[in-house]
Amino acid sequence: MKNLRKFDISIVKPNDRDEELVYELDESFFKLLENNLLEKGTVIVKVKVDKKPTLTQLLFTIEGAVELTCDRSLEKFDYPINIGRRVIFRLGDENKELCEDMYTVSRSESTINIAQHIHDFINLSVPMKKLHPRFQEE
Repeated sequence: MKNLRKFDISIVKPNDRDEELVYELDESFFKLLENNLLEKGTVIVKVKVDKKPTLTQLLFTIEGAVELTCDRSLEKFDYPINIGRRVIFRLGDENKELCEDMYTVSRSESTINIAQHIHDFINLSVPMKKLHPRFQEE
């Protein structure tokens, strides 16, 4: 999708220094991707990019809050998000997921898009049972 191009990261040409990218996400981001459980939120994503000749390592720091609906009272509340994740992309013959945090990217690819990774990290941090903070003590 055209609006997701800002999440493209070049994986060619390793550089001598690490690069840090910052994304400020709001409800427009959550509307871009399919199968999204979330509709609203304000999240800051920092991605530290470390490029080597045969692999690219991304360190994600995701902080902010997303709006959830309480399963008990149906009230809306802000749920805090604080995530730190590492993902490695190695050059190889084909695009393939090796494990949860390691992928092989075809040598013919010059960029990777991290929008789906950000989306997944945020959605997986949301608890299965969503309770308003006032019910947490019970």
